[in-house]
Amino acid sequence: LPPLDVGASGNLFEPETGRQYEAGIKYEPPGWNAMLTAAVFDIVRDDVIRFDAVGATFQPRQTGQITSRGLELEAVASLTDSLDLRLAYTYLDPEITEDPDGGLEGLVTRVATVDGTLSLSSPDGGPTVIRAELPCAS
Repeated sequence: LPPLDVGASGNLFEPETGRQYEAGIKYEPPGWNAMLTAAVFDIVRDDVIRFDAVGATFQPRQTGQITSRGLELEAVASLTDSLDLRLAYTYLDPEITEDPDGGLEGLVTRVATVDGTLSLSSPDGGPTVIRAELPCAS
C-alpha cells in the first residue's frame, strides 16, 4: 500500500483539521434503575483523506470538507434483577460540503438498536451463570 500522506501524484496531503460542537443531557428517573440520554452534535472536518475505488487500487485523495450533524438518544434500564434492556437511536446527516465529486451516496442516516440481556444464576454454591444477549439493529 502507498503511504497515507502522499497522493497518487506523489504530493503530500494537507493535514486534517476540524471542529466539533456537542451538547447532551442525562437523566435518571427517580425510583428506576435506568438512565436516559440525548445528545446533538455538529462536526466539520477539513482536508479529509478518503479512498476511492479507482481501478480497484483504492488510491487516497483529499476531500475538501465533510460535515456530520446528528442526534443520539439512548435508554438503559434494569427491568428486573436478571433482565437489562438498552434502546438506542441515531440520526446522522453526513455530507461532503466541499468536493466537486461528492461521494457519500447511499449512507444510512437512521440507526435504531435494541439490546437485551437476561442473566440466570444457579442456586447458592452453584458454578454456572447463564447469560443470553439479543443485539438487534436496523
